[in-house]
Amino acid sequence: MEKLRLERDGNGDEPNTSLDRTHTTRVVLVPIGAAVGGFIFGFDSSVINGSIEAVRTNLD
Repeated sequence: MEKLRLERDGNGDEPNTSLDRTHTTRVVLVPIGAAVGGFIFGFDSSVINGSIEAVRTNLD
């Protein structure tokens, strides 16, 4: 893993935090992807469970 090095930019006011932004973006996007995947899995499970009764009545 890459270490964060705080370097001063040209004017000396603020450190360079471009690596921080990359990590922040990743920390935000990974949980969003996991949440969307969980929602889709739950929705798919409920659709399958809802259709079992219709299939069962047609097969009986």
